[in-house]
Amino acid sequence: MSLSKGSSLDNFWKWYQKNLKENPVLTKTVTSAISSTLAAIVAQKYVEGRPLDFARTVRLGLFGATIAPLIHQWYLALDRAFHGRKGRDVVITKILMDQLLFAPLINIFFFIYMGFVSGSFSQILPSIKSGTIPSMLANWKFWPFVQLINFAFVPMHLRSLVGNIAAFFWNIYITVIRQRAAMKVIKK
Repeated sequence: MSLSKGSSLDNFWKWYQKNLKENPVLTKTVTSAISSTLAAIVAQKYVEGRPLDFARTVRLGLFGATIAPLIHQWYLALDRAFHGRKGRDVVITKILMDQLLFAPLINIFFFIYMGFVSGSFSQILPSIKSGTIPSMLANWKFWPFVQLINFAFVPMHLRSLVGNIAAFFWNIYITVIRQRAAMKVIKK
């Protein structure tokens, strides 16, 4: 698909790239918040078949906004660690670092954050215990492939965007897992 010069999509893409260059953290934060909010809506209405829970939707959107600056800094740190070096070994090492260091922290942070912002403090530890292993096992089936594409082919300034597109689908999954874990705690 090519964008015709002057099309709305072409204009949006130019506007997005301009904002990404001028204010990368804010642009990535807004993009992540939008992606996460849309994922919450899809998870509730189409996966779970529930009416929309506005507070839950806002919580996931704010989570997306909260982690976007962290992800931005993580990508910068990875690139600094391998400055100027390229190739298969660098890509594999970045994926391993991402999946063994960063991913577990973000997944656990998700359960802590959601418990905290929903006021379910007593559910945080049980949610971590029941949700972390399933979410990490699923994570390792999904994110290494996303990061392979990201680290091997995507320019640095667009990696968060690719991540946000993938995160739309991931957030549908993780919010359903977190909801199920929370429901198990409530039933006990």
